[in-house]
Amino acid sequence: MTTPTRPYNAIAGPIGAEYPTVRPNGVMIIGEAPGRNEAILKRPFVGPAGQLLDTLLQNANIDRQATLICNVFRWQPTWSIDAAGKRRNNDIESFFTSDLTVACTDIPPYNGRSLHQSHREDINFLTSLIHGQNPQRIIALGTIALWALTGKTTMRDVRGKAVQTPLSPAPVFPSWHPAYALHKKDPAISADILADIVRATAP
Repeated sequence: MTTPTRPYNAIAGPIGAEYPTVRPNGVMIIGEAPGRNEAILKRPFVGPAGQLLDTLLQNANIDRQATLICNVFRWQPTWSIDAAGKRRNNDIESFFTSDLTVACTDIPPYNGRSLHQSHREDINFLTSLIHGQNPQRIIALGTIALWALTGKTTMRDVRGKAVQTPLSPAPVFPSWHPAYALHKKDPAISADILADIVRATAP
């Protein structure tokens, strides 16, 4: 079995999608990238953010086992370093570059920087996954997921609204990433995510 080449500024992976194990509900949830727990357990959304997502899905009466779940990137990003030289968190923006010789110039930039060409395969994987699974509703958690699906990078403008993606006829419902709610320690953000999930999955 061939070992995948580790892309630019990636620590561990690849971590693929979690496919429904019961009758699919037509919902696809797309996050940003795996963290430490996901890299260890080889599944998306199994760390603290995943536990919060599980709670929110239960509150919205959505069966996780019937839901397709993945991240835009299948690789855990490198750690960011604070001024004291300590590791802080996985820095997904390290997957982007200002060096146009190694950039995916045909993909919209994220915050003024281009995706490093070594991560193109993850975008290809996401595109193939959407085409192959044909979801009826897509929930985009976090600005990276919003960017990958629409090219937009400002969540506040579209959060909770149905927007379009060229990757699928299914509507996309962007919302905050559960990790953002945990970082801010703000239950109002979790309430926003729950409301967005309910809106996205309403009959």
